[in-house]
Amino acid sequence: MSFPRHQCLAAPRHHPMTLRLHLSSWTRAGSNHFSITPTVHHIHNQSTGSKETMDTLLSGQQGLQWTQALENEWDRLATGKLDKVKGSNTISFIPPSQIPGAPKVTYGNFVCDHRPLKAEPLRVRLTVGGDRLDYPYDTASPASNLVDAKLLINSVILDANIGAQFMVADLKDFFLNTPMERAEYMKIKYKYFPSSIRTAYDLQHVVTNDGWVYIKIIKGMYGLNKQQK
Repeated sequence: MSFPRHQCLAAPRHHPMTLRLHLSSWTRAGSNHFSITPTVHHIHNQSTGSKETMDTLLSGQQGLQWTQALENEWDRLATGKLDKVKGSNTISFIPPSQIPGAPKVTYGNFVCDHRPLKAEPLRVRLTVGGDRLDYPYDTASPASNLVDAKLLINSVILDANIGAQFMVADLKDFFLNTPMERAEYMKIKYKYFPSSIRTAYDLQHVVTNDGWVYIKIIKGMYGLNKQQK
């Protein structure tokens, strides 16, 4: 079974290396092989014309900044040992021998973005390949429909003359704090762990001979098929 090359897609906005969301579908190309088929427009680096990957970002002109962004994401998902971001205890790094039974082990993918108004302008988010995992239950989370939205917005507009205002809030790291009844597992290549993360989390003792680090997912993560939709 093959795992994907980690990709980040650059968008022609803000900066030659601005990035947008990477969405992909997977198609079976054989009994034990999956190939990646992008379902959202590929966006390329404006300077080189090539498609960005995690590898090219880490080795490019802003390599140090992207390494820091990747470091922050690992520390945010783990326990925050580096004291730069708050850890969420979402994942832990384990040797393969600690995976109970024979659960499916999936891949991870990096979603990169440039958010100039954020405290961390260059952002990396690790998502889980939920298409490889089994979850037979309903994950729907019904929210307001278009009629509800129109009523809410129009009520604000109609009362604007008496000071009505509208506010939208963003729940930061919402899915990273939801405990799961059953843990899931994925593996990531050792080369995608900055040296600071390798040292802080003692990864040299869990990396396999073929260069994989196995991860136990304890709380909700982006991409899990059990995540509410």
